[in-house]
Amino acid sequence: MPVPPKQDKLRTELRLKENEISRFIERINTLDKDNVALRKELELMDSLRQRMAVLTDKLNQLNFLSHEINTFDLDALARVVVEKIPLLVSARYVSLFLYDYKNDELALKKHNHQSDISTKIVLRHHQNSLMGLVLRDKKPVLVRNIDDFERQLGEKLDRTFAFKYATKSCLCVPLMAGNIICGVLNLADKTDGTFFNEMDDLPVIEQLSHLIGAALQNSFLFNEIQQQARMDGLTKLANYKTFYEFLKAEVHRSTRYHHNLCLIMMDVDGFKQVNDQHGHPAGDSLLRQVAQLIASYVRQEDLAARYGGDEFVVILPETPLSGGLIVANRIIEKLRKHRFTYEGATLDIRVSMGIADLQEGMVVTDLVKKADGAMYQAKAKGKNRLEAAT
Repeated sequence: MPVPPKQDKLRTELRLKENEISRFIERINTLDKDNVALRKELELMDSLRQRMAVLTDKLNQLNFLSHEINTFDLDALARVVVEKIPLLVSARYVSLFLYDYKNDELALKKHNHQSDISTKIVLRHHQNSLMGLVLRDKKPVLVRNIDDFERQLGEKLDRTFAFKYATKSCLCVPLMAGNIICGVLNLADKTDGTFFNEMDDLPVIEQLSHLIGAALQNSFLFNEIQQQARMDGLTKLANYKTFYEFLKAEVHRSTRYHHNLCLIMMDVDGFKQVNDQHGHPAGDSLLRQVAQLIASYVRQEDLAARYGGDEFVVILPETPLSGGLIVANRIIEKLRKHRFTYEGATLDIRVSMGIADLQEGMVVTDLVKKADGAMYQAKAKGKNRLEAAT
């Protein structure tokens, strides 16, 4: 039975409408997918924008810190490292160790831990520690989880103090100046309980580590030069310039606050004969031995110095004459009992010593003259003895 033309037309129109609806739905689905993708891209861009803002802030802080780190003052440098660097990576704990090449040891300079930590680490006993690993490879070690790190490493690490930390994440970085290791910086426990990561934390700390390493090396060199300028090259005691500056300051302080002050001067008897019989290297060796004995008998607040030639001086702040005589007698007795040798030969020497205390109205030259006069009085009375200025 033939379909009426009107009904056939309606069917055709219906199919066209269905096709349009299908295309419309397909377009909506496509737009919806595009919208989802766009939202993800926007979220990613927002996340990157936030990261960039954080990174920019860290770079600004880094620039500011670089000026504070650039100092010869080792204590000031350590203070900046411990107080300000943890803020950059939200680290709870930080410790700064300095490396001693001679003894292959790490010495703690400063930390912010709530309890005590090791002040010295002998690396031959702790080669499998994180710091030992960092020093061996001269590369930073970022640990998200120490257990996973050990499994990847294939060995157990020295974790003596692991119980002191709230998390198992840490960052250990060598402080390098060129190819020279100056120390190690340790950061542990993120304040939010998460782990240190390669994107937010490592680049900033790595950049800082180079600045700190260079500053440490400069500080070491500066202090070494300062020390050399104050020290007698042969005996390693203070030199004449340092002696005079120290004595001048102590005389001023003692005069102002009415404190006691003593000065010991001594001369090596028979030094010329040692040089004549055994040569100048023997004389140099003798002076070094005398200096070591004198240095072993003075307090940290005292100053032992080489006055010149074979003469030595000891400044005793906060010491009355009676106390100075006790120290002087101990030194001279120690020198009498010591057997001075050079290449197996015994060096026959003694020491003449004079002591004076600061009296009212005295200036530096007066005190030196009194002690020097007492020393020459000891020589005049037969040498190898102590005389006090009258």
